[in-house]
Amino acid sequence: MADPALVELTVSPHSDEADRARALRLLGFAADRPVHALAVRSELPLDRIGTALCPAHPVKAAPLAGVGVVLAAAVDPARIPAGVRAGIGCAGSPDAS
Repeated sequence: MADPALVELTVSPHSDEADRARALRLLGFAADRPVHALAVRSELPLDRIGTALCPAHPVKAAPLAGVGVVLAAAVDPARIPAGVRAGIGCAGSPDAS
């Protein structure tokens, strides 16, 4: 699980690039790597969903505004667990996702 404030800074369209880059760095993501943002709904805990989606790369998750937000360095849609509804954003632009 991640600090919800850092995840919110990352996905908010109101954050500037410097704040977003700092939040991503504090979350453990490399500045030169793309990051996917996913909105998920499920009965499963967010950390289990994140681990299933991206077992070999950095992944962080936090609840925001009634949904789970997962940030991942790589996403394989085939790894979305059964019963999880997910919207996958484009890589490299979590604020646009």
